[in-house]
Amino acid sequence: MVLAKRNKGIIVSEYAERWPRDVFNLREKANRIMPELKDLLKRPGVYVLYVDDRPYYIGKTDKSVYNRLHRHANNVGERYYRYWNYFSVFFVDSAKHLGDVEGILIAAIPRAANSATPKFDKMKLPRKFTNLLSRIHRISIDKLKV
Repeated sequence: MVLAKRNKGIIVSEYAERWPRDVFNLREKANRIMPELKDLLKRPGVYVLYVDDRPYYIGKTDKSVYNRLHRHANNVGERYYRYWNYFSVFFVDSAKHLGDVEGILIAAIPRAANSATPKFDKMKLPRKFTNLLSRIHRISIDKLKV
């Protein structure tokens, strides 16, 4: 488990990388979840759920990341309950940046099971470049045929 700290005043202040889902099953006295975990994950942020090493779903919450992940991990009725075993968290200091960070991750991981889409424009590769790449590809294939 890695919990990395960053400087104050930036969009993502701290992150946790690929923690096991099983941390939500750790108990101590009187069958209570360990309070340190709640404290570590009590801030707003963006999270990634993984199936082994493959990112599966990206989500955000403007409340406690702990509460949101706990529901994903323990509520059988949750949409993604069965499909993940690790998570990463990116703590976002300002609620106005939550959507941007989530959008960047969704755009960077296009195979994630998200129905949400980034709230910024997607740039397309200009036609001039796609045509040139297509010609280069055809020339390469023609050379292989010889």
